[in-house]
Amino acid sequence: MKKQLEILLEQLEDVENPSVAEEQYSTPPPLAAELLTLAFLHGDIANLTVYDLGSGTRREQPEAGC
Repeated sequence: MKKQLEILLEQLEDVENPSVAEEQYSTPPPLAAELLTLAFLHGDIANLTVYDLGSGTRREQPEAGC
């Protein structure tokens, strides 16, 4: 599951000109996949609605809905 998620994340476009002032730091795909997999396995996001309230580059948003 984690490797498939990482592959999906690697295909997403990154923000072209990230703004440090807006804290648009890109989360590397392996780290984002690890974070989301652990959250899912611990039951933190399973069967829940996940909202991204404007954090960073939004890399975790589409995957959290899986």
